[in-house]
Amino acid sequence: MPNTGDILIAMRDDLAQWMQQRGYGDAVYITEAPFDELVSQYAIQIIPTPDTAAHPNSGLGLIRSGVDIVIWWRGLLDPMQRGTQRIAGQTGVQPFADVLREYLVQKTFGGLMLVPMTFRNGGVVTAVPDMDGWLTIRDSYEYGYEMTWS
Repeated sequence: MPNTGDILIAMRDDLAQWMQQRGYGDAVYITEAPFDELVSQYAIQIIPTPDTAAHPNSGLGLIRSGVDIVIWWRGLLDPMQRGTQRIAGQTGVQPFADVLREYLVQKTFGGLMLVPMTFRNGGVVTAVPDMDGWLTIRDSYEYGYEMTWS
């Protein structure tokens, strides 16, 4: 039976491969706090949320868990901070968020989850204080997996 750590590592590795295949690099991190040094235009931060003992779609034995997915985007070619291109342009943060959401919804990461990734809510584009050119979007997802009985 998987545990949360197994699922988070599978998620990180799968997302890194997905990003690489699409030319976004492979900057995917499991961390509870923003990182100080980012080197890519696109990065994904996976933040685990607390588990609960029962998922609403089942009875005892199915752990309800979730993650916040924070998309980090850097646009250095926008010295005037023009929001339209940074947010909605072809290589902006919002188109990346849209394709990532489509990819994540209903994923089970190799069958590790019994209840697939479910999109719960999306965030708004936010400029990162003291980090010129960086924007973030934070989305929340929920999933369920079977607990190990001892």
